[in-house]
Amino acid sequence: MKHGGKLAILVIILVAAALGSFGWVWQLTQGRKARAAWGTENSMAIRYGDRAELSRLTAEAPAEGESTRLELGDATVYATDRRVVSPGGDLRYYRQAFVDDYAFDWEKSVANTPPEWTHALEFNDETTTCTLAFDFSRNVVRLVDTGRELHLEKLTAEKLEEFLDEQFQEEDAAVNP
Repeated sequence: MKHGGKLAILVIILVAAALGSFGWVWQLTQGRKARAAWGTENSMAIRYGDRAELSRLTAEAPAEGESTRLELGDATVYATDRRVVSPGGDLRYYRQAFVDDYAFDWEKSVANTPPEWTHALEFNDETTTCTLAFDFSRNVVRLVDTGRELHLEKLTAEKLEEFLDEQFQEEDAAVNP
């Protein structure tokens, strides 16, 4: 056992490499369906984009202030109250969830009821802009550009709605003391 220590170190390195490879492959497979639904470029913008902007969506065009018109299937909505959301904090968890399969209910089809779009998140990286619209009455997220809709898991939808509403609470409190 002259080389026992060297052999032990070699075994440790090989086990670490095997576990690292497994972790890498595991991570790639966890988002296969979501990446297929959104597309690779949009998935990259969602997960790693430099900027994220949150908007409230309303069916009525605002009388004053800046708004952007969005066509969501048969519905026309207006994005108002735009604000930049910090890339850190809780948003990083939702960005990861949007590209991981576990955040979506793949067995449940999107209900054929009138949508109630309430929020939009726009993600930008150097080459891609990707906008997701949310209907929490149906737990649906829609990629605005393609019209692809996915059904969010109930807990993910509840926590996401809470997070998005929190982003407007400070301003709402100042307007309605």
